[in-house]
Amino acid sequence: MCEADADKETSLFDSLTEGLTESKLYFDMGEAVDDVRQSYGGKEVAMASGKLAGKGLSNTLVFAGKLSFNILKNARAISTEMRKEMERQKEKRAKSAGE
Repeated sequence: MCEADADKETSLFDSLTEGLTESKLYFDMGEAVDDVRQSYGGKEVAMASGKLAGKGLSNTLVFAGKLSFNILKNARAISTEMRKEMERQKEKRAKSAGE
């Protein structure tokens, strides 16, 4: 892979992952873990564990939604890169079959 291709690949990766971890929608997981640690008794532990699981699921869904949006936003560049890679692989196979 030449240096220009590596730069394009890095650029595409950067555009896909841009802003995935920055959001006001994410819950603070440290606070939820502290709630579980400080809870006493079965009912409190169950409630705190449920909140922790819910916050974890919510954070996962926010992350997945942001990643999906970034993929859709960059779909044209992704498909172009995939097409180029398929052509390179096809050329490699043709060269190795001809030898």
